[in-house]
Amino acid sequence: MSGQTSGTAALVKYFSNGFHALKVVFANEVGTRCRELGAVGAAMMRVFCQDSKLNISPKYLKPGFSFGGSCVPKDPRALVSEVGKRGLRLPVLGSILHSNEIHLKRCIKIVTEQGDGELVWWVFRSRKARDDLHESPAVELAGRLIGKGFDVRIYEPSIGRGRLQVPT
Repeated sequence: MSGQTSGTAALVKYFSNGFHALKVVFANEVGTRCRELGAVGAAMMRVFCQDSKLNISPKYLKPGFSFGGSCVPKDPRALVSEVGKRGLRLPVLGSILHSNEIHLKRCIKIVTEQGDGELVWWVFRSRKARDDLHESPAVELAGRLIGKGFDVRIYEPSIGRGRLQVPT
């Protein structure tokens, strides 16, 4: 047991420092973009850090499934596209969508290799009171599994049958 504890402690140290490094690089990329727009990066980050409900919280710090939706993928894409047009590079922000896609593929592989051919979702959307499935990783996973012979069943009371379109 102590070997497992010391291994966990080492991982905590490595990932803590990796996260601290990520935060520094993120803030620097924010500063780069703000400076290019004539805004003050430090002032923007002060406002950003005031959101303790989502931005500065453990809310998204749980290993799990890929992100999706109508805002989260589109906003990093827009940021990276806009700075690219101006000759700037934001490599951390630019790698977010690619990393998310790799994680989705990893999840699909796990389900297809370990699944028993049946998959049931009880809640399919990411936010209550919204029927938007735009760029939903759950829809993509369902589409890929149906194509591999899985029996996929979805129960999502807030989304009408006609709204659910599985990508081909």
